Amino acid sequence: MTPATREKIQTLKDLHARLTEPVDWPTEAEHLLAVARHLQGLTRRQFEAELSALRYPEDDAGMADALAETARLGPRRLAAEYRRRAEDAASGRSARTLADLAVQVWAQIVDLEAGGTGTPAGITP
Repeated sequence: MTPATREKIQTLKDLHARLTEPVDWPTEAEHLLAVARHLQGLTRRQFEAELSALRYPEDDAGMADALAETARLGPRRLAAEYRRRAEDAASGRSARTLADLAVQVWAQIVDLEAGGTGTPAGITP
């Protein structure tokens, strides 16, 4: 097994561990709804002030892009997105999605450990 393959397996194992961490979905749904209510109550100016108060390293282009996209969406659309996520958490959709991803990641790990390419049958990269 090559060092690159071992590194890939370890990365996939770390991802699998994060995907299978227990989540209190009712609490998660409540939290997401609270965020949605907070966002819904903000004016555009308050929303922009909250975003500008966030601190991150100046060389973090990914964070700058994410904040620009968040600002573009605005508080109402972002609130709608959080309500949708809360609905997914409450209905079990989020849990099923994470479980499906965990199964796919584990299949990749098993395939790599068996000397395969990491893309077992039925899983598209």
